[in-house]
Amino acid sequence: MSVPRYWRNEVPRYRLQGEECCACGAKYFPARPVCMCGCIDFKEYRLHERGEVITWTVISSPPIGFEKYAPYVVALIELDDGCKLLSQVVDVTPEEVTAGLR
Repeated sequence: MSVPRYWRNEVPRYRLQGEECCACGAKYFPARPVCMCGCIDFKEYRLHERGEVITWTVISSPPIGFEKYAPYVVALIELDDGCKLLSQVVDVTPEEVTAGLR
């Protein structure tokens, strides 16, 4: 089992925790103090763990301390519940990443 896959299996390690507006049901990640509808009451919301790549970039010249990981992929991912996040893509090669990858 790869190291990234191992850590994803650790429940508290990568918990995608967002918020859902109690008035209109809008979901946010990361959390925000006020909803677009003006409500300030939120409840915790566990984001979907699946989504698809919208766009991505391959980091070939990483910052100091990350040289051994290059090249690696960072992507904008839209989760199945509509929330978007920026994340490193693992368990695939940079050549395998395409728009729509799930």
